[in-house]
Amino acid sequence: MKFIKQAILWIVLVMPFMATGQIIYSGGVLNINNASRNSYYGLYVNEWLGMYWTCKDNNNFFQLDLAPLNPRIAGSGDKIVFYNSVTKKYNNIEVGTVYNLSDARAKENVQTISSGLNTLLQLRPVSFNWKNEANEVQMLSTLDDEIYSDTITIANAPSDDQLQYGFLAQEVAEVIPEAVKTDEGGNMLVNYNAIIPILVQAVQELQSTVQSQSLIIEQLTNGQFSQLRNVSNSKILSCTPNPSSNNVTVTYQLEDNVNSANIMITNLSGVIEKMIEISKNDTSVNIDISSLTSGLHNITLQVDNSIVYSIRLTKE
Repeated sequence: MKFIKQAILWIVLVMPFMATGQIIYSGGVLNINNASRNSYYGLYVNEWLGMYWTCKDNNNFFQLDLAPLNPRIAGSGDKIVFYNSVTKKYNNIEVGTVYNLSDARAKENVQTISSGLNTLLQLRPVSFNWKNEANEVQMLSTLDDEIYSDTITIANAPSDDQLQYGFLAQEVAEVIPEAVKTDEGGNMLVNYNAIIPILVQAVQELQSTVQSQSLIIEQLTNGQFSQLRNVSNSKILSCTPNPSSNNVTVTYQLEDNVNSANIMITNLSGVIEKMIEISKNDTSVNIDISSLTSGLHNITLQVDNSIVYSIRLTKE
């Protein structure tokens, strides 16, 4: 029986091409165009620019392009999914280094992130283990513009009993919806790379706060303690409304021995955006903040050239 199968395979694959020698099957190896052999593989192809597979039932395709210096892989939907359709599990990907397209020439509508810390504080980091079994859930689906109820299988992660760390996609979607997508199977996925710039912005905001606190400590350690002590009751009482998009009213109190005082508005990098001189005969000042960028700012009380009080302002 085995001999018959081999003979049929030889007749089908080899005989039509014996004249040209384009396809040869020998010793369990299929060779096309006399490709150089490697002992590890069973299919050798030479001189082809690449390969292109299509699905018989639709227009889905998979493309392997060997013509460029580095081979290129492409698929329908402009993405490649490492997923086992039989076991309903995503596959692990292990590589040396991953690079993401980030060329400035490929981007438009570029804007500086204005709030990182507030966003991060809304996320809930969790530890977890992947389930061993996939889950079947009910959800609404669409087919030919008709809505119907369907039972789908929420895919399981790769088989890995190790403790994992990350976020829950449903929770991330409430804070950073742009970082979450739902695939055709109903599985929610998180783009963890999208969280990195927000993390960097949060660190920059914290660094600004540290710098402001360091300045106050420096004033205290450089013999200015007596001056600050004399104005220790000078402070900002309130800033309303906060958050605000147009105007805020800053209420303050100053000691009688104050010679000069200012309200400063700075960004989180310490750059002064507004400076308003205030009088100890008044108790409040109205400030137009419509020109400020959206995000976090500092409102600081400066008395006799020393910083004595600071609060946070959120510009909508």
